[in-house]
Amino acid sequence: MSCLHYHLLTCRKFRITMLFLNILHNNPTKIHSGALVADTQKLIRQIVEDLKQEDQDFEAYSQSLIAPLFDLYMRYNQQTFNALSKALALDYCQNFKGIARDFNKNYRHTLKLHCQVWQDGQAAVYELVEGGKAGLEQFNGSATYHSFYTNVTGEMTSLAPVLEMVNAYLLSEIYAFLPILEEEGSIRINTENWETLKTKYREALHVFIDSAMGNHILSRLKFEDTLAI
Repeated sequence: MSCLHYHLLTCRKFRITMLFLNILHNNPTKIHSGALVADTQKLIRQIVEDLKQEDQDFEAYSQSLIAPLFDLYMRYNQQTFNALSKALALDYCQNFKGIARDFNKNYRHTLKLHCQVWQDGQAAVYELVEGGKAGLEQFNGSATYHSFYTNVTGEMTSLAPVLEMVNAYLLSEIYAFLPILEEEGSIRINTENWETLKTKYREALHVFIDSAMGNHILSRLKFEDTLAI
C-alpha cells in the first residue's frame, strides 16, 4: 500500500466532527481561537447570502457547502477535534431549547443522535486527524476538499465509499445548522425545503453512522438499533 493510499484511507476515520457551527454561533466565546471564530463567521455569512439567491435548488445549495466546511475543519483541525469539543457538544444538546417550527420534534431527535455520534466517536477520531491532514498536505500540497475529491475520483476510485461517508457527515452538519439560522430570522426555509431538510438530515447522519460502524469508529452495539428504526 502506498503512503498516499494509507493516508487517504485514514480520511474515512477523521471526518467526524461535532455540531460545531451550531455551538460557535450560539456562544463563540467558548471557542478559544479568534481566527477560527472569524473564519467560521465569514462562512456563516456566505451561507446566508447564498440562500437568498432566487430559484435556489435547496439540496444543491446544501451540497455546495460541503467543500468550504471541509476546508474550514481541516484548517483548524486541532481546535475542532480536541477533547473539549466532546464536552461542548454534550452541553449544547443537553441545553438545546428546540425551535418553534419543529412541531413533531423530528429535527430535535436527529440533533440528539448527532450529539451521541460525537460522544462515541471523538476519542478515536482525534488520534487520526493529524495523520490524515498531514497525508493530504504531503502528497497533494494542501489539505482541501478539492485535493481529497480529486484523489478519490481520479486514481483512487476504490475509495469512493470514503468520499460518500465524508459527504454524508458534512451534510449532516449543514442540515443541523440551517434551522438555527432560520429561527433567528437570518434565512427563510419554505415548507417544502423544511420537509426535505428534516428527511435529508436524518438520512445523511444514518449513512455516516452505518459507515462509521463498519470502520469501527462507532460502537455497533450502541447504534445498530437506531439504524433499524
